[in-house]
Amino acid sequence: MQSSAVGTPHNRRQFSCFQRQECNPLLFLWKILLFCHPFLFLSNGTCHAAAIPVEGRHSFSLTTFDPNGKLGQVEGALAAASLGTPIVGAIVNRTILLASPQILPSPLMCDDGTSRFAVVSPQIVVGHTGIAADGRVVVEAAQRLAIEHSYTFDEPIPIDLFLEEMSLLFQEYTMKQGARPFGCTLVVGYLPPPSSSSNPEPRLFRIECSGAVEELRSICIVNGKFKGDGLKSKLLDMVNTRTGSETKEQGTMRMQQNRRILSQILREALDEMTTPLTGRDTRDSKNTPAEDGQSIPKFLLPMRIISASFDMEDGLVVMRSSGETATSKLTEE
Repeated sequence: MQSSAVGTPHNRRQFSCFQRQECNPLLFLWKILLFCHPFLFLSNGTCHAAAIPVEGRHSFSLTTFDPNGKLGQVEGALAAASLGTPIVGAIVNRTILLASPQILPSPLMCDDGTSRFAVVSPQIVVGHTGIAADGRVVVEAAQRLAIEHSYTFDEPIPIDLFLEEMSLLFQEYTMKQGARPFGCTLVVGYLPPPSSSSNPEPRLFRIECSGAVEELRSICIVNGKFKGDGLKSKLLDMVNTRTGSETKEQGTMRMQQNRRILSQILREALDEMTTPLTGRDTRDSKNTPAEDGQSIPKFLLPMRIISASFDMEDGLVVMRSSGETATSKLTEE
């Protein structure tokens, strides 16, 4: 009992030592210096401004604007999204057609495991370009959003609510601490129900990684520096093609033909694109002359066009056209 008493001299001695350690004036002064040292350097503004560059003071946070009113992380995300594969789309006879090339990094690969187009609801289809990993995350979030709305309200999610929620998701990651913006662009296709009287025509939208939503016309061309207006004019000619009444078998064959036509249009546009290093067609030869007169060896990568059609009867139908190759330079060190 005496050893466990609080008031013993031994315990009082320990407590008094602890009090003397906390009340040490040197320790108290050291704590004040640790707390106030960031403000001590602000007294000499000239030295502080010379030590830290102007752009460095505005790059420590995603939510900090630079003096020009720009967000560096958002601009970087837009640049990363623009480096993705092109996506072209067209609305033909109440059917949404989409196409995108798929270039695999190795001739030994058959697929990269990333779906370019996915169904979100019976009326909404999405496609993504840019960073494939970010696109998968965004598509999964879109599908989860549509499923939760359908389970809660027993109806497909309206297109206005879907665009608003997805825009908020993109915009949230432009100002969220400890995160970066999505480096992908989302293409949204919408088929209104047959009972809709306000706007019965299908619609196309684009959601940027900054959260901006843009409604497109009957055609869409996302990414890709195509030469001239040849691709746009061919897509418009395809949209203006009208057909009369037809049976279901005829409609299925016509849709398959439209997918092949769109794939051919995109392939021809890709063939006309020039490489930034040589300014020549990438498929005219297997060796490209370098500046020193030597040839740079190339290896052929498998490329195929992934085309999809989306309508109310058949839903989403995806077709992959194989047998094409894309050229890539192999520099020797």
